[in-house]
Amino acid sequence: MENTNRNFRSAIYAKDVAMITGKSTKSATRLIQKIKQNLGKDNHTILTINEFCKYMGIDLDDI
Repeated sequence: MENTNRNFRSAIYAKDVAMITGKSTKSATRLIQKIKQNLGKDNHTILTINEFCKYMGIDLDDI
């Protein structure tokens, strides 16, 4: 499904993950690092919302 809203941000950050999961920001940061490691991404790369949703098993429309 393609999002047609141009104001849509494709990157997800620790504060976003914390809000979605109810975790602390530090725990959200560790989760992002774990997802990047699982996907084979370097630490300096950005995690996309699509990658996060796929890993967590969440439908993008639910966010």
